[in-house]
Amino acid sequence: MNQFIKYSLALVFVLCLAVVCVAEEETKSASDFNFNNIMQGAWSVEVSEINIGEASTEEELFPVVGLYNFTHSALHDGILVGTYTQQGSEEDASDIEYKLFAQTEAEQAGSLKMIKRKKEESEEEEEVAETREGDQVVFEIPFNFVTHKPQPNQQTPVVHASSQGRFTAGATRKGTYQFLFTTREQFILTLIYDGENKMERIVGVKSVNNELSFFQKYGSTIMISVFFIGSRLLTRNLAPQGQQAPAAAATN
Repeated sequence: MNQFIKYSLALVFVLCLAVVCVAEEETKSASDFNFNNIMQGAWSVEVSEINIGEASTEEELFPVVGLYNFTHSALHDGILVGTYTQQGSEEDASDIEYKLFAQTEAEQAGSLKMIKRKKEESEEEEEVAETREGDQVVFEIPFNFVTHKPQPNQQTPVVHASSQGRFTAGATRKGTYQFLFTTREQFILTLIYDGENKMERIVGVKSVNNELSFFQKYGSTIMISVFFIGSRLLTRNLAPQGQQAPAAAATN
């Protein structure tokens, strides 16, 4: 009887662990929009400059390809630090670098800033998240995203989350922006400058994350353990009391 209780408790424990893992996966997939969590990682981006009302330019037909990389640890609460590198650029040979700061006041609200600065040989990590004298602000976008639900006849929404409003680009330039996440792995950022009859479009696609979740790593092992323990439990419970296993046949 004691053995039966031990196996029962073990089975219940393993089943509970499997349920918790599945629930955790569903919670991650259904969690609210969190800008810093979504932006964490590497993004392939295409930057196009478009003249409004005119024929397509070379910059639009052949956009600049680069990489947003938000893999740096947050140095201060709510701040995500990243870099922007153009594809094919000699980063080590250049004396200019681009920094990205994503500072959130809430999961869906905050600001995204890109700055252009002169590269220094020794850089204090405590100051990397701060704007320095001589930095040129490429753009600063205050965002407040709204998530969208699919229509009754749609499985997924056309736009996952969106934000629009005003942005600044240094002391004098400003304009209107639209920031769309079509999915959690794709975004389109459009910047329309006041009085310049042009706009910039940044299209980003997140690099695939190959890291497996806990349940993806150990789910099959957990289910095999459940089956094994359950089988032994049923076998012991259904076997007649006092019955002994038949003796092995003697070998000739």
